[in-house]
Amino acid sequence: MPLRSTSFILRITRASTNQQLQQQLQQLRLYTSKNGDLRLDRLLSNRGIGTRSTISNLIKTRRVTLPDGTILNSPKLKFLPSTTFLIDSVPSSPLPLLLKFHKPTSVLTSSAPSEKNHFSRPTLSAYPLPPQYTSKYHPCGRLDYSTSGLLLFSSSGPLTHKILSPNHHIPKKYVVKILGTIPSIPTFIDIIENVGVETTEGIHHGTVHSVEKISEYTEITMSIEEGKHRQIRRMIFNSLKDQVQDPDVKSLVRVEVGECELGDLGVGEYGELNEKEIEWVNTIFNTS
Repeated sequence: MPLRSTSFILRITRASTNQQLQQQLQQLRLYTSKNGDLRLDRLLSNRGIGTRSTISNLIKTRRVTLPDGTILNSPKLKFLPSTTFLIDSVPSSPLPLLLKFHKPTSVLTSSAPSEKNHFSRPTLSAYPLPPQYTSKYHPCGRLDYSTSGLLLFSSSGPLTHKILSPNHHIPKKYVVKILGTIPSIPTFIDIIENVGVETTEGIHHGTVHSVEKISEYTEITMSIEEGKHRQIRRMIFNSLKDQVQDPDVKSLVRVEVGECELGDLGVGEYGELNEKEIEWVNTIFNTS
């Protein structure tokens, strides 16, 4: 049974022999997570508690505990990233598993400075993470240079894999704008959802949520579960090239990833998840 709460009280006391200590440590390991868990010293380091030597000293001097008083005296113990620890009785809360970022258009999804790429294009380095999150997070996938919208930042490699892998069927919702009118919306929807759209990387399907004419544009809201390079743009072009004179996408905004929504987050701003989104992320994180 993984340690998901602090209701179980287990206290490690001084052992008279090394064998007793090993038995106590093994008992505690039975209550630690085996699904996406991390070593205690790594978790504390990720939270900015201090250097490795500082953290090692805190653990050796029995100053790291669980909220129930359990003393943690081995850096090798593993816990969920969501676990709360106490350092000298002061709570050390976990960093969020995910952060939201509203990526602007004309920005590369790269942390390298703009002068490092061939065309000196702006990169994410122009939009640094808030200080408390610096170097703890990585982009969860990419958005094309010309695409804006929701870009998630993750503090967990396994969680990133689950969100990006098509095997986990997590939808990514986009709002697409094209110029002109779609003559046969039912035909377009049938191609996207049933027939599939052929590209150089295979046949792709999606879900169309709405098609709406707005001024000289047609706005399409649709979802896909994959994330191939320029997949939405290619799907729209290939599905409409026989119906529309100019099937190129004029605007593409990602508005949702799973149950995480862009909402009213300002362009270029970071934000934390709400309670509903956190619950969804925890469910995904703890699913094998």
